Amino acid sequence: MRRDILFTFVAMASMALMLAGGCGDDGGPRPVTSLEISPDAATVEICEAVSIGVTITGGEGEAVDWYVNDVLGGDATVGAVSQANPSVYTAPDSVPTPARVAVRAVSRQDNSKMDTCLVTVKFTRVCVNASTGDDDTGSGGLTNPLKSITRGLVMKLTVRSFQSRSRIASHLSVKAGKPR
Repeated sequence: MRRDILFTFVAMASMALMLAGGCGDDGGPRPVTSLEISPDAATVEICEAVSIGVTITGGEGEAVDWYVNDVLGGDATVGAVSQANPSVYTAPDSVPTPARVAVRAVSRQDNSKMDTCLVTVKFTRVCVNASTGDDDTGSGGLTNPLKSITRGLVMKLTVRSFQSRSRIASHLSVKAGKPR
């Protein structure tokens, strides 16, 4: 009988521990086992944007902090990144130096879990704000289009004058190309 009472007591204590969440579960958050960013590389024009997502395995949700070249949220020089998932990286209005920036997602739950998307920023056209007509530096636009068109370009200007009978004429030619 004494053995039966002891067995009953041990069985009830074991059940109480299981119901209370004992049995190895400390009640804390599940650990993050991995974090993967997609895409892992991208190319974007100045002033344009690219969507970057992150998938977290384990853990409690997909909360991350986004950095550009180790600056939380980025800045005007390297570009900006939103604090959402998926995030949106918006390139700056000129190509940064170097032209490749690191957009990094870091788990808020476990900051040792992170991944990086390498984004190359390129320049093939000028950004002009359609609502104001200004380029992003404010130095050109609709009222001064030559500044918008030529920003970042190497210009060669040739002026030739000649006289033909009682008339003096000038010829102006402009050639533009990418900086070398």
